[in-house]
Amino acid sequence: MRFKARMDGVEHRIAASPDGALSVGSESFRATVTRPTAMKRLVKVGDKTYEVRLIDVDSDPASGKYLLELAGELIPVEVSEVIKGGAAAAVVGVGTGRAKKTPKPQLDSASGEIVAPMPGKVVDILVKPGDAVKPGSVIVVLEAMKMENELCAINKGVVKEVLVEKGDAAQGGQVLVTLE
Repeated sequence: MRFKARMDGVEHRIAASPDGALSVGSESFRATVTRPTAMKRLVKVGDKTYEVRLIDVDSDPASGKYLLELAGELIPVEVSEVIKGGAAAAVVGVGTGRAKKTPKPQLDSASGEIVAPMPGKVVDILVKPGDAVKPGSVIVVLEAMKMENELCAINKGVVKEVLVEKGDAAQGGQVLVTLE
């Protein structure tokens, strides 16, 4: 996956692969990410571990705007020009670990549909009809290319319908859950 991220007015070109290889500009790193909670990641680069929390997501999923907390500092981040290669990953979810978040939660804001970003197997469904969800709530976990990807709500809402079951094969673009 490649994308641009603007932080503090500075644009960075970032490339990340599912094996944990990460490059920012001309510098290369190896990153390992673990997920203690849905909104928090522990990112290990070399011998240092950083706690990164997703504080807020813009109400317009197409904007690519996020607010992260790193070492107690709030950092507005704007992601653009995302080019996916292989499984989906995120600014704070790249590397190895149980599950990764997609850079933009897989929600069609016009219709309130959570869609599979790629073909895969539904390994977990964390909601049922009538459940209230908030931004960042994990809705479905989809396994693709031996990686688990969390599909999350971008806005608060209520689950209208769950269209898949645990163990189902999902096609890329398939609607998995509808929200209202």
